[in-house]
Amino acid sequence: MIRQIWNKIIKYFTINTDCYASNKDLANLFKKFNGCSVYVTDKRSRLIPESELKRVLSLNLFSLRKWRKEVHDCDNFAYALKGLFAELYGDFAFGIVFVNSKKMGKHALNCFVDEFMKFHFIEPQNNNIFKPDECDYKPYLIVV
Repeated sequence: MIRQIWNKIIKYFTINTDCYASNKDLANLFKKFNGCSVYVTDKRSRLIPESELKRVLSLNLFSLRKWRKEVHDCDNFAYALKGLFAELYGDFAFGIVFVNSKKMGKHALNCFVDEFMKFHFIEPQNNNIFKPDECDYKPYLIVV
């Protein structure tokens, strides 16, 4: 029964895209973040249309969890959303990014690269999507 439900979920949330980037292309994109360590795990990754990503984020029930300092905080939300994407879409350019912020200090959130090779942040605690120039986040570690 659970397998049948899971298969329906996967079918509904299938993302069709023929856009790919190599690990070198992604690493070059991330060079704009001076001093940032980058680890791209696969040789080739599919790129995610932002419109499709928004639809899939409706599956992020982790965003409903209550934030609890040191128990379930920003890194836990980011790992949970990355785990969901890894299970559903293992080959997408989707990852976790650790940043410094003047307003917030250190923070963990998610990131993805769209079909136009544009980098975006995702705040897994509320599913907001935004670009690096829309915040004061300075990435120091990106894992995709």
